[in-house]
Amino acid sequence: MEQNMTTVFFSLLSSVDKDQGFRKKQELPIEYIDELFELAKKHDLAHVLAYALYESGAVVKGDALYERVQKEQIQAIWRYEQTQLVLDELRALLESERVVFVPLKGSVIRCFYAEPWLRTSCDIDILVHEEDLDRVDELLSERGFERKGKNYHDVSYFSPSGIHLELHYNITEQISSIDRVLCKVWEYCIPLEGKQYEHRQTTEFLMYHLLAHMSYHFISGGCGIRPFLDIWLLKNKLEYDEQKLALLCREAELDTFQKNVYSLIDVWLEGKSHTALTLSMESFIFGGGVYGTMSNRIILEQAQSGGRVKHLMYRLFLPYAVIKKRYPVLEKHKYLLPVFWVVRWVQTLTSGRFKDSVIELEANNNNSDDDIKNAERFLAAVGLNPKNRG
Repeated sequence: MEQNMTTVFFSLLSSVDKDQGFRKKQELPIEYIDELFELAKKHDLAHVLAYALYESGAVVKGDALYERVQKEQIQAIWRYEQTQLVLDELRALLESERVVFVPLKGSVIRCFYAEPWLRTSCDIDILVHEEDLDRVDELLSERGFERKGKNYHDVSYFSPSGIHLELHYNITEQISSIDRVLCKVWEYCIPLEGKQYEHRQTTEFLMYHLLAHMSYHFISGGCGIRPFLDIWLLKNKLEYDEQKLALLCREAELDTFQKNVYSLIDVWLEGKSHTALTLSMESFIFGGGVYGTMSNRIILEQAQSGGRVKHLMYRLFLPYAVIKKRYPVLEKHKYLLPVFWVVRWVQTLTSGRFKDSVIELEANNNNSDDDIKNAERFLAAVGLNPKNRG
């Protein structure tokens, strides 16, 4: 995307902050519309673009674009209302049942957006103490929630209306450097005013958690644009101790990453000029979409593993620290590790993921040594240490 169009794009996205107004609203060449919507769709932001176009007066009732804009907004409002109904039900349930809990990410951040429905999310994230999992599971089952599975940091459920809930019992990401801080989350949670059991992360820890989660997605292939909007809004809307946040980032070896995230925010939303690194970050993020791409993920994993062969061996023979999260029985019976390597291979062959594995194998062979070295240099420049994974 050419830089002039990028400027228009982020001028429109800045509408998520009501106090910012609508910058450059008069600059909307009609030839940009399809490409702007294509990029916005890729990052689950088409409704934000539609909101900005309508609220700024660039699109009015009767225009050719009006129906498209209205459709995007209605869909986002419906998503928000459905999710909010379930979230309100869960908050009331856990408070009444005296379960200490912490709503995470979008559930907390959306109140800072110009309209709460502008901050969409694909699920609800709530943190509880691990010792409360069985009790909460029983409460959810009684109310028709369907349990879908458990992984290293959450249990997955679907509400009767189809809303996805991730019930976290920790917020770690299997990256040693950031997990050493994320595992302290309860030390940075305080009761919500007027509530006894509902808690909130402190502002500094909330921002650290967002940055840590961004870094996890970044090295997995791409983190999308939305987290940058989240952090920009929190920086604008909340008072917090920048030194406390800096200490958390430094302990997690994310201080350079934080600086570069802020630099890209300044370019996109504060009108600053690009550097070579922010241009590279922009290209990577634009190409990756909300959750990144397989090609991005594989080349970054190769950079972290040390090349094509080492990456292939890593994927075939997952380290104990990683695979035990998928098969908890290994916690007590480490000697069964080779057995569960085979179990995982068989499950891949029989679960419908075989085609994806073949595509991944082909992609693994497509990257040259130079490509992998460049990816390693990119990660280092961004401030992410590939040696901390796992």
